Amino acid sequence: ADYPYVNGGIFEGYLSTADFSGPTLNALLEACRFNWQAVSPAIFGALFESILDPNEQRQKGAHYTSETNIRKVIEPLFLDRFRERLKTMSAKRSVPKAELVRFLKDLSSLSIFDPACGCGNFLVVAYKELRALEIEALQLLYPDQFEMTALDADRLSVRQFHGIELNEFAVEIARAAMWMTDHIMNNDLSAKFGVPYARIPLTESPHIKKADALEIDWSAFVPPTAQTYVIGNPPFIGS
Repeated sequence: ADYPYVNGGIFEGYLSTADFSGPTLNALLEACRFNWQAVSPAIFGALFESILDPNEQRQKGAHYTSETNIRKVIEPLFLDRFRERLKTMSAKRSVPKAELVRFLKDLSSLSIFDPACGCGNFLVVAYKELRALEIEALQLLYPDQFEMTALDADRLSVRQFHGIELNEFAVEIARAAMWMTDHIMNNDLSAKFGVPYARIPLTESPHIKKADALEIDWSAFVPPTAQTYVIGNPPFIGS
């Protein structure tokens, strides 16, 4: 009764009982005892890739992209522009409230789309970096931290992130990783403002679709706008 209702979807379908040997049970218990708090959810991509044999990995295009390389894509595409805007505002003697509000509104109008998302690494890193900018802007907007309410903080959302992926297991990992990232950033927001903030039960979800990106109309899945960014590291087998 002490646990809040989360609504993560674990009971939506039939789950068969897991059959563990002694070593696999011990491995699970050891993983449960580990403190995962400081581990980025983007690590799930590497874990998923590691269980595939090289031929299967190549056939499915399941190639893990490091956070360093992900930033090489998303920083010049949109992150640097937002960082520069925030840096310019924070350098002013009197931080303009209207500009900060506009900045936060622009963050909430973004639409990020990875048409070959795998376990969602690009989406996870992009969301984490954008939430960090949002928190920094909120700190400028509310120098007296107690002025901010939970409602004020409800701006950027996982619903702004879209992905297409062929592998059903990877789709589920991507959804869970986005929710975990949201929870991590909510905890960071709570710590910085001293205001408990959590978005549970889960009412908003990232749009991760199990499909072949070469066979569906992207614009029907992600309505294109001036603030829509297509990112990712699509699988490619060629010479």
